[in-house]
Amino acid sequence: MNFIGLDKHNILVNSKITEDGYYCYNLGNLVEVTSIKSLNSNKLISSNLTARKTEDKLMVRYVPANEIYFSQAFVESEDDKNFASLYINYDIPRIYVGAPAEFKGTTGVLTLSGFLSANNLVESQRLVFGNDKMVDNLKSRVKVLALGIKDNELLALYYIPNVRGITVGIKGSVNRAISPVTLKTKDCTSYKSFIIDDWFEKSKVKVVG
Repeated sequence: MNFIGLDKHNILVNSKITEDGYYCYNLGNLVEVTSIKSLNSNKLISSNLTARKTEDKLMVRYVPANEIYFSQAFVESEDDKNFASLYINYDIPRIYVGAPAEFKGTTGVLTLSGFLSANNLVESQRLVFGNDKMVDNLKSRVKVLALGIKDNELLALYYIPNVRGITVGIKGSVNRAISPVTLKTKDCTSYKSFIIDDWFEKSKVKVVG
């Protein structure tokens, strides 16, 4: 597993260290998401990774987790290729990212939905690309694991499986992206691009206290 585009220095300087020694990085203010069930693209986070949830036959309203817990072994490593592992504790809920040997989740890639500035705000949105075969179900294949809002910009943690036809955008380009299968860049001019707002286009999102 690779954490594409992560700036470990940003995590070091903008996280709080927990009592059990993890770097807790906050994606921004908590948000409440209200969605029509049949149009909800985020079934994993709305069902299993939410601090609180209410629903009826038609609607679902939930508050997603907004923190990522990075291990010291991962953040303090001098490995600049960002190889990682993932563990999700659905009981709390809490997302852990560690060094490659720490956790069992080692397939796919992780990435943040936005590029962060020096002052830890969302400078621009990261594109996620899908080819013709992936466009219709891309938002269900690419999972939103955590979500917050910084200065009116949504910021999420994506999990992207090792499949062909989905690629991860790079900073400063509208048609070059990284394959989660090969970790090499490729031209995606013919692909359709998505940003984090597309996962919530049929939803109401508001900041909660």
